[in-house]
Amino acid sequence: GGPDQLKYVNPYETFEAEMMSNSAGIKVVPASEQAKQYGAGNNAIGNIQKGYWTCVSGVDFGSDGAAKIAASIKSNADCKNSAIEIRIDALVGDVVGYLPVEAGNGEDFTERVNELMTKVTGVHDVYFCFAGEGYEIDTWKFSK
Repeated sequence: GGPDQLKYVNPYETFEAEMMSNSAGIKVVPASEQAKQYGAGNNAIGNIQKGYWTCVSGVDFGSDGAAKIAASIKSNADCKNSAIEIRIDALVGDVVGYLPVEAGNGEDFTERVNELMTKVTGVHDVYFCFAGEGYEIDTWKFSK
């Protein structure tokens, strides 16, 4: 259901993690003091647990392709054995990369970057599959 996608997503621009076509389990949570206080402002995805996921449809990596993934992540001190698995075209599709999530101070979003295992070209649906808990994600960005 819903309207057709009007244009492809450019993965080389920073986009909000809560921009998704489908998801399971996660919640949109306030990411800034303004959002916490007034209910409007920057949001993130949270309530992350093993097996939860989000999907962004129609992502156009172009012919050069993406080699890295970056995300702005806030994690708690007890965040252990956590990672984001990046798959293409299906929830059980090819794994193209991982983004480890280490323990943090629970206060600040910091950028985490990792090389993809496979360069991704063309148009794909991208699935972010979550392992572990105790973290929130504000933004995503791929790079060449």
